[in-house]
Amino acid sequence: MSKLLDFILCSTTVLTELIAVFILAIIVQAVFYRVFNINLYKIIRNKLEELERRIERWNYSF
Repeated sequence: MSKLLDFILCSTTVLTELIAVFILAIIVQAVFYRVFNINLYKIIRNKLEELERRIERWNYSF
């Protein structure tokens, strides 16, 4: 019983931290967009797509 309770409490802690990280990311995005008119998600997505293209070109060279 003690191990099950320990597992449940640890899982809940991890889940709570993940939810907090997502909420913090949404808040940071909202502040950046309202204050600086910068869309962080769009910038990150574009950089990841550029990285993906570079990796694909690198893989095809072999």
